[in-house]
Amino acid sequence: MAKFCSNCGKELIEGVECSCISNTPPVTPIPAQPTQPTQTTSNTPFILGIIGAILMLPGLLCAVTCSGLADYGATTQGHSVGYTFFGFIFGVIPIVAGIIGAIKIKTKPQLSFILFLVSGICALIGWVFTVFTSLFHLAALILFIIAAILLKVQNTKKKLGKEKC
Repeated sequence: MAKFCSNCGKELIEGVECSCISNTPPVTPIPAQPTQPTQTTSNTPFILGIIGAILMLPGLLCAVTCSGLADYGATTQGHSVGYTFFGFIFGVIPIVAGIIGAIKIKTKPQLSFILFLVSGICALIGWVFTVFTSLFHLAALILFIIAAILLKVQNTKKKLGKEKC
C-alpha cells in the first residue's frame, strides 16, 4: 500500500523524504517559561523625598530667620546662644539627607529609610524653631515620614516574596 505525505498529499516512495518537508525549516518547539509576577518598587518614596527636600529650601529661610530673631532677642538681654546656627543646621540636614535618601533608594533602601527618618526628625525640630509657623517644615515632615513608611512597606513585601520562593 502506498504512503502519502501528510503535509502536501504526494505519494511517497519507500525510504525517500517528501520534498515539501525537506524545503521547510524544522520547527523547534519553544519551551514554556514559568511566569512569575515581577516585584517592582514604586517611585513614590523617591518623589516624596525630592519634594520634601525642595520644600525645605524655603523652610531653611524660615528657620534661620526665626532663629536669628530669637538670637537677636537673646543678645539684647546679654546672652549669646547661637540659635541661628542651630536653625541653619536643622534646615540643611533634611535637604541633604532627603536628596541622598532619594538617590540611594534603589541601591540601599535601608539607608534611604534611615535618611528619611532623620530628615523628618530634623524637619520637626526646624518646625519647633519656627514656633510652629512654617508650613514648609510641616509639609516636608509629612512627606519624609510617608516616604519612610512606604519604603519600609515595600522592603517588607520584597522580603516576604523572597521567602516564599
